[in-house]
Amino acid sequence: MKIPRTRERFFGGLPDPLGQYRVLKMNETYLHYEMSVPPVFDAQGYHILPAEYRTAIPDSTIVAVRGSMKM
Repeated sequence: MKIPRTRERFFGGLPDPLGQYRVLKMNETYLHYEMSVPPVFDAQGYHILPAEYRTAIPDSTIVAVRGSMKM
């Protein structure tokens, strides 16, 4: 299986429909923090895009996430 390439985004550009990160987004330091969205796969191994999380992943579903962290 080919692992999809992750797309880098900045924290300030991530959607926040519930306003959970409003306070953090007001901090200039966090706005330009680079985020990398890891690939997520369903039980059949199909790649789920971030825009599809809400519809493709029902509550209490276990998914596989591949990622890494640089410090």
